[in-house]
Amino acid sequence: MKERLVYIDQMKGIAILLVVMGHLIGYNTECDAAFAFIYSFHMPLFFMISGYLGFKTTNIDSFKKYGLFLKKKFITILLPFLVWNMIAEKFFLQTVWHVPALNDLNDTFIFFNRLWFLKTLFIIFVFYGLTHWISQKYAQRKAGVFVDIFSLLVLVACMIGGIIMIHEIFFSSLLLYILFFYAGMFISKYRWIENMTMNHYVFAGSVVLFLTLIGHWDPEGGNLDKIYKCIIAPMSYIIVMNICRRIAWNPKISSQFELFGKYSLAIYIVHFYLVIFMNYEPVVAMNPNINSMIVFILSAVVAAVVGYLCIGFAKIIECAPILDFFMFGKRPKV
Repeated sequence: MKERLVYIDQMKGIAILLVVMGHLIGYNTECDAAFAFIYSFHMPLFFMISGYLGFKTTNIDSFKKYGLFLKKKFITILLPFLVWNMIAEKFFLQTVWHVPALNDLNDTFIFFNRLWFLKTLFIIFVFYGLTHWISQKYAQRKAGVFVDIFSLLVLVACMIGGIIMIHEIFFSSLLLYILFFYAGMFISKYRWIENMTMNHYVFAGSVVLFLTLIGHWDPEGGNLDKIYKCIIAPMSYIIVMNICRRIAWNPKISSQFELFGKYSLAIYIVHFYLVIFMNYEPVVAMNPNINSMIVFILSAVVAAVVGYLCIGFAKIIECAPILDFFMFGKRPKV
């Protein structure tokens, strides 16, 4: 398992750097090509990695274990989400303090906010833990795969109902990310699917398909662009997984991606505040008409620096386990 965690951390490290790069480009340049390239797959990639890792680290065979599972996810995902939105957002780096109110809690869950990924991931884990428990229950009867598929179809039906009757934007995005999460879960759970993703012919086809479709995805597009994204994202996952498992990296480079992967939560949360501190002014002197590849490379360098700053802050917080618990969901070591 230790060997597998190495490449998972590398994948998470690549994904979180892409997240930071995407925000740097989006906030500080008008380079639509580089922005569209990253945004076409970086968050779906994160959800697929979460689904892949979720299955590797989950074993729910009773209601009690499901409760413990939810407790763990609340601490590691939802607690930081609430603390940063309800407390840090009101007091950190603010010239005027805002006392949290009940309406703020309601708005935090209903409306879009910078840490939407954590909220969405927790909701998915609530569903996933339940379907995992049901699947485990019928696994000995060799019906687990059918339960998985049926459970996914039920979730899809619920999300479609939510799109139609409740909140189109929220439930449509949730549906999309549930599908990406479960795609990663299926790759992790069924060895033949994982072997297929590592097949060199599949890898080659993924590279070709990714490069063919990536230029056609429009962030402001319609349903066709959603279809493009549903194709591009799994291709990116296959590519990144093969890169992290097949290529013998330089040990120093490998260790840095692993470091970013281990601190991906802290980087995801804290990097927003660095951008706020900069007041959204240009991070680097980029002309709007500059070559997209140059923007991409410069953003990667800046993103790495931002990542190290976030990790440094997280390490400082680790010195106070109580802060580490509330701010980053890390339970004190006994």
